[in-house]
Amino acid sequence: MDIPVDLPVALRWLFAALALLQLLAVVAVLRRMRHLPDPTARAVARWDHLEAVGFLAVPVGLLLGSGVLGLGGFVLACVAGSVKGVRFLRGRRSKRPGATA
Repeated sequence: MDIPVDLPVALRWLFAALALLQLLAVVAVLRRMRHLPDPTARAVARWDHLEAVGFLAVPVGLLLGSGVLGLGGFVLACVAGSVKGVRFLRGRRSKRPGATA
């Protein structure tokens, strides 16, 4: 089951540029993750990597005419962003003065 997506040529070039930018973001996150000695910081970088890969799949899916790939990438990016947000809020709550664990 595939959702066909038909885009004009100009939009295909726009999505190709966006995919290239997202690919650069994925490479930057991988480089940062490789040089982190702390396991906690590496776990945060893994969520960043999942989010970047998800946002890379969106324009690639539209470029290839596959709506399923684009939608799956968007869902992956949203899930990774939500997990990162929950982890951030939990960290802020635990560092607050007078907070009970």
